[in-house]
Amino acid sequence: MLATMREDAQEGIDAAEADSATAQRLHEMQDFYTYMTNELAPLIERWREQYTAEHPRP
Repeated sequence: MLATMREDAQEGIDAAEADSATAQRLHEMQDFYTYMTNELAPLIERWREQYTAEHPRP
């Protein structure tokens, strides 16, 4: 889903005028989804570590 959103933002960027407010917002959207993609795996790993510590298996 995150990759799809980045791709959709790129399609919008390609269709928008280069210096328009729309293009700027789409670039920000693309940057946000790139950030989320990079952060998601470490976030899930930290959650698993915390969850395992708080809910030990019997």
